[in-house]
Amino acid sequence: MERGAAKVYAGVRDPASVSDDDLSALRLDVTKPEDVAAAAEAAGDVTIVVNNAGVAGFETELNSAAQFLQAVSR
Repeated sequence: MERGAAKVYAGVRDPASVSDDDLSALRLDVTKPEDVAAAAEAAGDVTIVVNNAGVAGFETELNSAAQFLQAVSR
């Protein structure tokens, strides 16, 4: 907002968890196609998308990077 954005969306699993009045919260769980479709419909004015979601493999039973990649790509 400080750099001139007219609107900033926050894609979150629980929109009630967003307390910043400058953000427009959208329910979004990227593992649910219906959430993705609804968010895309609601945010049709988006020009830039920043994705900070990731996968962490800390303290897993997987012994190698190859096993980890196979597990998360299913």
